[in-house]
Amino acid sequence: LDRYEELAAGLEPHAPRLLFAELRANADPDKDRVLFHRLEMGQAMLDGISEAFPFPKEEVMESSPAVVIWLAGIVREEDRHAASELLLATLKKHPFAPTRYDAMRLLAKISEEEAQAYPSEANWSAALDYYDRIIERYGMRGEDGEQFIAKARILTELGRNEEALPLLATVIRNPEWRGIAPSQAHLRLGLANFELGRFS
Repeated sequence: LDRYEELAAGLEPHAPRLLFAELRANADPDKDRVLFHRLEMGQAMLDGISEAFPFPKEEVMESSPAVVIWLAGIVREEDRHAASELLLATLKKHPFAPTRYDAMRLLAKISEEEAQAYPSEANWSAALDYYDRIIERYGMRGEDGEQFIAKARILTELGRNEEALPLLATVIRNPEWRGIAPSQAHLRLGLANFELGRFS
């Protein structure tokens, strides 16, 4: 225990919070706004702060896609439309950024939430369009098959159960996707078959 405490004490000067505090103190927002915003994001994440930092939207849009996506995730809790606008703007500005997948995935989730809050064929179809594009462009990139389950869920809402079946089967057959995803797929597969009148 004494040795552990000695080693832990040696790490204290290198604690992430102290490092970020020093970096933020030396950062000049006028000279490198992108770095300054990333440091603000990092500090907020370390502190567990779940509210947007106080920068105007125009200034935030000058920052990196990672910061915009993080901010959109916070704004989403209060205003899904504003969060979607941020994500669409960063996708337009940075069409080839490595964070494009993360932005598309968050857009899809927000669109599905909107359809759940205000169900209509148009809203469900809009959410479906996002998942169509994610699966088409990124295929099996998702770590848990959630994009396939989400698309199947939306198809079921649209009464298109037959189309949902192969998507759910994809999740069940993929050995890389473990945990809760295959269980969810099995459940939804049973529900979809039930809706289709297949009881055996």
